[in-house]
Amino acid sequence: MSALGSASAALNDMKPAGGPNDQRVTIEGSLLDRAMQNDGEALTTLFRQFIPPTERIEFAEYLGTDGLFGLGNKSFACLTERRLASLRVGILGKVWYQDGFLEHTNSGVIHQPSLLGLYVLIGFTVLAWLFFGAGLLGAASGGFAELLSFILLLAVLPLMLWLAIKLFYARVKCGFVWWVREGVAVYTFTNRSRMRRANHLYRLCVDMRDERIRSLGRSSG
Repeated sequence: MSALGSASAALNDMKPAGGPNDQRVTIEGSLLDRAMQNDGEALTTLFRQFIPPTERIEFAEYLGTDGLFGLGNKSFACLTERRLASLRVGILGKVWYQDGFLEHTNSGVIHQPSLLGLYVLIGFTVLAWLFFGAGLLGAASGGFAELLSFILLLAVLPLMLWLAIKLFYARVKCGFVWWVREGVAVYTFTNRSRMRRANHLYRLCVDMRDERIRSLGRSSG
């Protein structure tokens, strides 16, 4: 398939929500799934509805889901020669896009929270489960009932730990913020496992901002 044919096929995944006068932004599930796999064509299609085709895209990537059990806002970031853009896609048609022009950004913050809270939560979960288990075993009449209770406790403990970890990451967020002069800050949520890519994007933003300022200086000179 030609490049033009591939782009046309991808654009077909972005359809109007209703009739020809319906101006709502909708994103087909198939396009979103491909973008979450960091498919370059799908990511470009996602952002091209906001960013003009004249801007060269330097970076576009899926950075994680702000939610629990895979449900929540899907976070995407895009860097062009002119701007840093953030896109969050949620359920029931939620779309939140924001951007800032590089020459107007003056500072940034990267946040990766400490894991101390997670370790404390895991320890509390284990102790609470042991306390509950002791009471359950004490109430058992012995024999088969006590053995069954013990096996059940061991089987459920990993599930409790998994829930504790999920709840921690649903509450404690990672990500980075670019502050924009006389504008809104561009916030990009990042899963902890993808912080290395967020750091890479941050460094690219610094380099592209410097290049943008130099090019504006040359054009005005």
